[in-house]
Amino acid sequence: MSRRGYWVECMPLWEQANENASPDMYRASVPALPEMIERAPSASLAIQKLRDRLKELKKAHEDKGRVALPRLENPVRPPKRPDTVRGWMSVYIEMQD
Repeated sequence: MSRRGYWVECMPLWEQANENASPDMYRASVPALPEMIERAPSASLAIQKLRDRLKELKKAHEDKGRVALPRLENPVRPPKRPDTVRGWMSVYIEMQD
């Protein structure tokens, strides 16, 4: 299977006083690209914002004639789930050629 994308990790962010209620925000990040972090009021919105940033970054790299983005990740091997994070999820974002 080809490596054509990145794993995005998304986790809820709770305020200290709000731990038993729903999360206030969600944080989506790409471990392979530490500067890629987005926050939003829902997991799907945080992931979509990150997907849009990845597309922009890919286009910027191509426009400048740079080598492709950092090594793409294997879609078969998701990141290991952190045991201490309640509500954590990961999704694979494909980067189209």
